[in-house]
Amino acid sequence: MSRDDAICFDLSEWSQITITGDERREFLHNFCTNDIKRLQPGQGCEAFVPDIRGRILGHVLVFATDSSLRLVAVPGSADAIAPHLRKYLLGNDAEVQVESPNMG
Repeated sequence: MSRDDAICFDLSEWSQITITGDERREFLHNFCTNDIKRLQPGQGCEAFVPDIRGRILGHVLVFATDSSLRLVAVPGSADAIAPHLRKYLLGNDAEVQVESPNMG
């Protein structure tokens, strides 16, 4: 498959959550199922975000930039994921912001 074979589609209605702060990688790494600490700017991975009992709150695609992590998930997912992550921010240099039309 070459770059000319790429397919583009609109994700603007999907849930988008941005995590910033110096400890963003370590913070998210502790709350999802993939190795977020290894992500370099320009890289991405998929992960699940479980609650404290292991129930899945959402499936996300995580994209790293120089200053943030962007989580993209199906519409409405931010309503469960963002409050869950914010609940555990205490003492971490990280901030969770919803960047989609969904609540969060």
